[in-house]
Amino acid sequence: MPWDVWLIFLVLAVILPWRGRVRMKKLLALPHVSTMERLTLYASTIAFQWFAVAVVAWRAWAHGFAASQLGLTMHDRTRILAASIAGAATIDPAAIQGGIASLYCAGDYRGTL
Repeated sequence: MPWDVWLIFLVLAVILPWRGRVRMKKLLALPHVSTMERLTLYASTIAFQWFAVAVVAWRAWAHGFAASQLGLTMHDRTRILAASIAGAATIDPAAIQGGIASLYCAGDYRGTL
């Protein structure tokens, strides 16, 4: 695998979570997060995601990766549909249970974010 692909993996797997954790600690230390701070956080997150997509697409194109090598094509639609249904059936009950549990949670226990 080329060195630049490893570098992208390193940034996405190590540096990005580390910086996100530092950023969240700083936000949680604030007594109140203003609307402008939230909008700035959202905008910078969206900008970084599009930048990351552009870099990955550029490097994939430079190395001549095909869509199938990147997992962007569907070979066995039935298998993908079955896996999607199984995944949704597994995740949805937990999400619904969490939503119901949060309705019964007292307001004092909810965080500011």
